[in-house]
Amino acid sequence: MGTEPFDWTNYQVLANELVLRTEESCLRTAIGRAYYFALHSARKCLLDNGRALEKGANSHQWVWNQFAKSENEDCKKLAQIASRLKQKRITADYEDQYHRISDDAEQVISAAQDFASRLALLPKDCLRAEAPKNSLPGEMTP
Repeated sequence: MGTEPFDWTNYQVLANELVLRTEESCLRTAIGRAYYFALHSARKCLLDNGRALEKGANSHQWVWNQFAKSENEDCKKLAQIASRLKQKRITADYEDQYHRISDDAEQVISAAQDFASRLALLPKDCLRAEAPKNSLPGEMTP
């Protein structure tokens, strides 16, 4: 532990295990783990494409904005899925009453897996960081 990067797919595995239990705390946690699986999968994709999180930025918002503002329709669809996942995660984390939690937990886990599958099918360069407008390709900028 600690020497290798964390494999965020473990969160999806955990979510799948927790949703089989009936305790509300397990269902709430399953929703959160599924959301974070999607978030970190998306974040890794962005980092692999040369995107860098701006210091002090809200990391969740930054990740989802990169997809939402993309010209690629598949990226925009991922942003829509992510928005629904995030809303369910917020409800699970902060609301005292969560009606339909059993149904939502299963739907969130399924949607997170759908998100990961769609993410894997994106063209490799559709999220590539753009070079600054006034620099030449390959030119270093401060």
